[in-house]
Amino acid sequence: MDPQTLRVMWKPPPKEMWNGAIRGYYVGFRISGTEDPFNVQTVEVPDEYMEEMKLRIPDLQKYTQYGVMVQAFNDKGLGPKSEEIVVMTSEDVPSRPPQNVRCSVTSSSILHVTWQPPPADALNGILRGYKIGYKNMEEWSGSKIGFTQTTATYKTLENLEKNANYSVQIMGYTNMGEGVKSEAVYCKTKEDVPAPPAEIKVLPLSTETVLVVWKPPSRPNGYIIKYNVYARELEDENKLRSETHSSRDAMQRTSQHNFPTKHSVRGDAVQYEVKGLKANQRYEFWVTATTAVGEGKSTAIIAEALMGTICESLD
Repeated sequence: MDPQTLRVMWKPPPKEMWNGAIRGYYVGFRISGTEDPFNVQTVEVPDEYMEEMKLRIPDLQKYTQYGVMVQAFNDKGLGPKSEEIVVMTSEDVPSRPPQNVRCSVTSSSILHVTWQPPPADALNGILRGYKIGYKNMEEWSGSKIGFTQTTATYKTLENLEKNANYSVQIMGYTNMGEGVKSEAVYCKTKEDVPAPPAEIKVLPLSTETVLVVWKPPSRPNGYIIKYNVYARELEDENKLRSETHSSRDAMQRTSQHNFPTKHSVRGDAVQYEVKGLKANQRYEFWVTATTAVGEGKSTAIIAEALMGTICESLD
């Protein structure tokens, strides 16, 4: 049955109480609990009609109690009204969205979303909860819409991409399903330190110079303001590593008398010439990226000896 329609059924009164041929019936209806006059529809019947009567009343309010009565009439006038019965139209989905949807940024991977319920006259049933849809709008993400649910009027969205713009929409739901979506609101997670630069290579150019080449981080997590290129003399072959470290980790492995040199280059650079090295000396090199939040983890560490020694990766 349509949630805006009632079907009313009744039987004629006992024939001995007709006091003349029944010509029809008035069916009255109004919102229950009010003193409003009845809205009346007329149902005419042929002479001696004794079958059960039916009437559909459309265009009512959803999930609303109505009082309904029936009154027969003949050529002499109206008979007594039936007892007024109370019936309810069916539930439906909310016809308006949650209101005042807002989101705030908590961290580089967390958003907090708040809202207010749909207007009471648009619930069309018992509000069972809310469904939250959110999507990373960055072109690189390729992400699908994520969904989560709650019975509260707030939700914390966690484990999001860093420095990413998200759209968020809320919809209420009843037993009949999900209602109208709210207009999308947009929030961007905060910047964070970047992921390591990718694919570092070290190419000897002369007995005192190497070219360090890299690719930008797969997840910059913000605007790269600079790269740091590190170079350090190797005193012991056992100090070579294949891991990815923060620059601090790398320096903590250095002896007190063998700190690396750091060369900072602009954030759009992808190579740097390290000059002034010693011939016939073995070095290790690594690169980090930096955002406004700070310096990220380093690339893999590459060991290289000048004078034509083949580049050795520590992967």
